[in-house]
Amino acid sequence: NFYGQQQQQRAQPQQQQRAPAPRTNGGGGHANITRIEALSPYAHKWTIKARCSHKGDVKTWHNKNGEGKLFSVNFLDESGEIRATGFNDAVDQWYDVLVEGNTYYVSAPCRVQLAKKQFSNVNNDYELTFEKDTQIEKAEDDAGVPQVSYNFTTLADLQTVEKDTTIDCIGVLSEVGEVNEIVSKTTSKPYNKRELTLIDNTGFNVRL
Repeated sequence: NFYGQQQQQRAQPQQQQRAPAPRTNGGGGHANITRIEALSPYAHKWTIKARCSHKGDVKTWHNKNGEGKLFSVNFLDESGEIRATGFNDAVDQWYDVLVEGNTYYVSAPCRVQLAKKQFSNVNNDYELTFEKDTQIEKAEDDAGVPQVSYNFTTLADLQTVEKDTTIDCIGVLSEVGEVNEIVSKTTSKPYNKRELTLIDNTGFNVRL
């Protein structure tokens, strides 16, 4: 996944208590599995069987309303992918349990809400938030659960993709630029930047 700008034709476009370890379940008791693509705020009782395709680091925040911590994971099944976030107690409860690459049963209560796409690179209109009684169980049988899912966009088609859309792309690295230092306009922190050029069999190239 990457965000790119096309060169030839540009896109416009009280005290915390640690919860007990979750049970391991190889499949019993989960006869009715909901596909990720069927999740919505109107579905109240559901269980998904999905692979943890990505787990981010624990992040903390401090503002006028207080402080806290959070982490996010992506869950993937054959129908799609969805982002899930845990806050505060959920970090203590689930962060060390969820392992990238393993498959889990995740069961409501778990809030389904509109995705905050500025914080996510998952192509889903919804996202999950772990709640106090959310159930997560490791699935020993992960047959039928994909490792990764791609939906490739050619470089030629980038001109029809809306700005800030997250895509999958494949190409050949044709040029590697020098490392430069830039300063963030919002934080004034310096960052290293390197521009790469990709090309594919449509004859188009794009900066990364």
